[in-house]
Amino acid sequence: MSEGPPLLDRRASVRLPVRFPLALSDPYYRWPAEGMDLSPEGCGLAGGSLAFKPGKEILVTLLPAFGAGALELPGRVAHVTRGVIGVALDVSKTALLEAMLDRVDRLELARPELGVLAARAVRELPPDATLFPTGGAAVDDDERRFLRQLGAGKALAEVVRAFGAEWELIRHVPFSLLQRGALRAGRPGAAVAAAAAVPAANVRPPQAERYIESARTCLAGGDLRQAALNLRLARTLAPKDLEIAGMLEQVEAETRKRG
Repeated sequence: MSEGPPLLDRRASVRLPVRFPLALSDPYYRWPAEGMDLSPEGCGLAGGSLAFKPGKEILVTLLPAFGAGALELPGRVAHVTRGVIGVALDVSKTALLEAMLDRVDRLELARPELGVLAARAVRELPPDATLFPTGGAAVDDDERRFLRQLGAGKALAEVVRAFGAEWELIRHVPFSLLQRGALRAGRPGAAVAAAAAVPAANVRPPQAERYIESARTCLAGGDLRQAALNLRLARTLAPKDLEIAGMLEQVEAETRKRG
């Protein structure tokens, strides 16, 4: 039986991986930046030389993208992980929340594969869920500690008990790992051997991730031909990856449209 209520992701919405322009400012300075993921309530951005600490209050200006105009929102640095700065956006005003929801809707229309990702994302897990590491994904220190405690298929409730009060600080970790394909959820009480039954084609290798990242860079620069080539190489390494297939289909359709 499940031990208590389900465990919920601390983030209300899935962060959609996408590059977009933005600017940050405080009363003294303004910094150009590049967004790396987006949800109605927050975003991640490439840290680069930005020496921001968690808790810093900052004004976030989302520049025109995805058919949406510029938007200015108050924000707060929530965490700094693997060189990515996570910013929580203040959307307590109805107009700002509606503007962010519209922006995400436009993004999902422009990038259908991201809509598929959001629809399939795991938002809650039963305490007796059995999780299996799949490997092949870069992880940060908190994620590494979680995976070490999880072992080869331990029930989530056991991991929560092991972390104690510290769990509240890292409760997002299994959801982030699931979204990136670094974990697979199994049936409660499933045998560890079930992890080995997953075909290798379902696990995205690191080189496929690099090809996808190169494809996104090419798309940002308008080079559809090179983007398609990178995605085909990624598909060769991960032939059953739905996100890669969706991206490639979109690029090929756009290429045909341009003639």
